[in-house]
Amino acid sequence: MKSNYEVLDTPRFRILSDGQIGELHYASLEILEKTGVLVLEEESQGLLRDAGARIEKNGLVRIP
Repeated sequence: MKSNYEVLDTPRFRILSDGQIGELHYASLEILEKTGVLVLEEESQGLLRDAGARIEKNGLVRIP
Protein backbone atom coordinates (compact mmCIF):
# COMPACT_ATOMS: atom_id res chain seq x y z
CA MET A 1 0.00 0.00 0.00
CA LYS A 2 1.36 3.40 -0.94
CA SER A 3 1.15 6.27 1.55
CA ASN A 4 -0.29 9.63 0.60
CA TYR A 5 2.57 11.70 1.99
CA GLU A 6 6.26 12.13 1.32
CA VAL A 7 8.91 12.47 4.00
CA LEU A 8 11.40 15.24 3.32
CA ASP A 9 14.43 14.93 5.58
CA THR A 10 17.18 17.50 5.43
CA PRO A 11 20.77 16.30 5.54
CA ARG A 12 22.47 16.66 8.90
CA PHE A 13 26.09 17.19 9.78
CA ARG A 14 27.97 17.68 13.02
CA ILE A 15 30.42 20.47 13.55
CA LEU A 16 31.68 19.23 16.93
CA SER A 17 32.63 15.70 17.91
CA ASP A 18 31.33 14.06 21.10
CA GLY A 19 34.69 14.73 22.73
CA GLN A 20 34.59 18.41 21.81
CA ILE A 21 31.04 18.74 23.13
CA GLY A 22 32.19 17.18 26.41
CA GLU A 23 35.15 19.57 26.66
CA LEU A 24 32.87 22.54 26.03
CA HIS A 25 30.42 21.34 28.69
CA TYR A 26 33.09 20.87 31.36
CA ALA A 27 34.66 24.23 30.51
CA SER A 28 31.29 25.94 31.00
CA LEU A 29 30.89 24.20 34.38
CA GLU A 30 34.33 25.43 35.40
CA ILE A 31 33.39 29.01 34.45
CA LEU A 32 30.20 28.80 36.54
CA GLU A 33 32.22 27.61 39.52
CA LYS A 34 35.32 29.82 39.33
CA THR A 35 34.15 32.99 37.57
CA GLY A 36 30.46 32.85 38.44
CA VAL A 37 27.48 34.59 36.97
CA LEU A 38 25.77 37.81 38.03
CA VAL A 39 22.24 37.18 39.34
CA LEU A 40 20.42 40.25 40.61
CA GLU A 41 16.98 38.75 41.31
CA GLU A 42 16.77 37.85 45.01
CA GLU A 43 14.32 34.99 44.49
CA SER A 44 16.69 33.42 41.96
CA GLN A 45 19.59 33.87 44.34
CA GLY A 46 17.61 32.10 47.06
CA LEU A 47 16.85 29.16 44.80
CA LEU A 48 20.50 28.88 43.80
CA ARG A 49 21.64 29.21 47.45
CA ASP A 50 19.25 26.40 48.43
CA ALA A 51 20.80 24.28 45.67
CA GLY A 52 24.32 24.83 47.06
CA ALA A 53 25.59 27.90 45.21
CA ARG A 54 27.69 30.58 46.94
CA ILE A 55 26.22 34.09 46.72
CA GLU A 56 28.41 37.17 47.15
CA LYS A 57 27.11 40.58 48.26
CA ASN A 58 27.28 42.06 44.76
CA GLY A 59 25.02 39.31 43.35
CA LEU A 60 27.82 37.18 41.94
CA VAL A 61 26.79 33.53 42.11
CA ARG A 62 29.33 30.70 41.99
CA ILE A 63 27.80 27.34 41.23
CA PRO A 64 29.79 24.30 42.45
